[in-house]
Amino acid sequence: MEIMNDRDENRERYFHETELKMIVRGWAEENACPQTLDALAMAERCHAGQLRKVMGKERVPFIRHPLILAAHAIRLGIADDTLAAACLLHDVCEDCGIRNSELPVGPQAREIVRLLTKEQGVDYRLEENDRPYFAGIAENPDACMVKILDRCNNMSEMSSAFSTHRMKEYLEETERFVIPLFAVAEKKEKYRSALFLVKYHMMSVLEAQKRMFREIAHE
Repeated sequence: MEIMNDRDENRERYFHETELKMIVRGWAEENACPQTLDALAMAERCHAGQLRKVMGKERVPFIRHPLILAAHAIRLGIADDTLAAACLLHDVCEDCGIRNSELPVGPQAREIVRLLTKEQGVDYRLEENDRPYFAGIAENPDACMVKILDRCNNMSEMSSAFSTHRMKEYLEETERFVIPLFAVAEKKEKYRSALFLVKYHMMSVLEAQKRMFREIAHE
């Protein structure tokens, strides 16, 4: 129990939104990235009060999720002003009622967010809706990169957020639609080394979860 408490404390320290914000803001200021700074301000404002389920805790501030994506890109060495801003804003239109035209970023970042935003009222668990959504993302290597980082974070923290049935659906969707996005993102040379590391992590989580379900099925 004491070990688990230490582990929880370490996770809280390294992935607390305050620490993540320092990483993102510090990098943006050091590298003169105005879109990222404006995106950070909007993401904080729009996601204020929103909560998100994660592994090990019932709920944490939602802003932690986009901050993790941006910090992940920064620590992998692939972030630029457009990519980091898009990471921070990728859920703002979908979850906060913000129009794409209101985003305080340039056209490239807006296009990434547009491709990642799901339409309200559409059931994306149906393949006829899921397939064209991912096909749109696959037209843009930068959108693929943000989606991959998004799925990496979601898969890493989904064990306490999804029902067993939803987790199975999510793993199937990942294999069918997200893993192929790696080949598109790899068209940008600057992403290739990072994608190797992210894919290794995602495939490890994917295979571990699939094995767990196989073992449950045979009990």
